[in-house]
Amino acid sequence: MTVVAARKTDTEITIAADSMFSYTNLIATPLEIDAVKLFRHNGLIIGASGDSGEINQMRLFSRNHKPVPATPDGVAVFIDEFRSWLKKKDCEAEFSASYLIAFDGKCFRTYTRTYDVFEVPEFAAIGAGEHFAVTALHLGKSAVEAVEAACALNPWCRLPVSFFSMPIAPTSRMGSA
Repeated sequence: MTVVAARKTDTEITIAADSMFSYTNLIATPLEIDAVKLFRHNGLIIGASGDSGEINQMRLFSRNHKPVPATPDGVAVFIDEFRSWLKKKDCEAEFSASYLIAFDGKCFRTYTRTYDVFEVPEFAAIGAGEHFAVTALHLGKSAVEAVEAACALNPWCRLPVSFFSMPIAPTSRMGSA
């Protein structure tokens, strides 16, 4: 069980995660959080909820794979490539994780089981504390504050919170003379 929340503003995207690992019911160390449920590399920030084995494989896969282009279809192809890659490694792999993936100034919410991919216009959350986090995000709270709210209200979410942010490049506006 877990909670991961994302907030997109005009200037940055932040993804935050709690410290709960339900397979052990122990509080994760910051290193474990960054290694399993929240990681940053290859121009991506990925927050994940679900099977830790699948998520660890996504961490490895995304080190040298990236969705192209930054569209729902591009992310769906990335998920399909990940599933094919993992099936070659483990033919019995089951897909059940949800991901928040930020790159190129955009954030996407994905489900590997169904290939659903949605662009996040402003905020999103995944995991056991999702409803509490989405409520906090709806009320204008940051991704970190949303995860903190879920931790206060859901027994399957725990402090401390880890987060990564990435800037969004300003879009140039072409004016007429």
